[in-house]
Amino acid sequence: MKIAYLTNQNADFKYLIPNFISSHKIECEIITEKVSLETLVNLKIDYIISDRFKFLLTPEICRYYDGRALNLHGSICPNCRGYYPILWTVIEKKPMGGTIFYIDEGIDTGDILQQFEIEYTDNDTLRSCWIRVQMGMYEGLFKYWNDFLNLKAPRKRQVGFGTLHYKKEFENVKDLLTNGWDTKIKDIYKLLNK
Repeated sequence: MKIAYLTNQNADFKYLIPNFISSHKIECEIITEKVSLETLVNLKIDYIISDRFKFLLTPEICRYYDGRALNLHGSICPNCRGYYPILWTVIEKKPMGGTIFYIDEGIDTGDILQQFEIEYTDNDTLRSCWIRVQMGMYEGLFKYWNDFLNLKAPRKRQVGFGTLHYKKEFENVKDLLTNGWDTKIKDIYKLLNK
């Protein structure tokens, strides 16, 4: 068995999932660049785990790996789908949390394996929220790991459209991050309320 871990080469904690996969005596291929179905098939990939991958998978990949490809996303989908979900969760004043879902052809629209919510306060930073959400998603993935590999993990349809944000939208809100990702939530709210 072989699993492709699709991630961002600059991602924090990017070795946690590959180390977990390897600890189960499963080969793991880390992929940080755009990938084709042909490449995945040639690599003999059986499953896909995506976490902060910068590229959308082609419809062909989504169909070929239906039920065998998961994404970890830092919002309670369908809210704040797309780029910078933690920031948009704060801006939109939505509940904070994470979603593990089956990858489909949409942007963060697949069936849900697990969702959870975290509490946060005005004194939290974007980074402290992100770390708690990320750790929660890892826990969820590890909890459902065997069920996922055996194609028996839960699947629940996402309901509603929620919101979707693209990378280019960050330009309109980047001034809210007065201390980068260590900006406190209360400081963002102060700027939003001006």
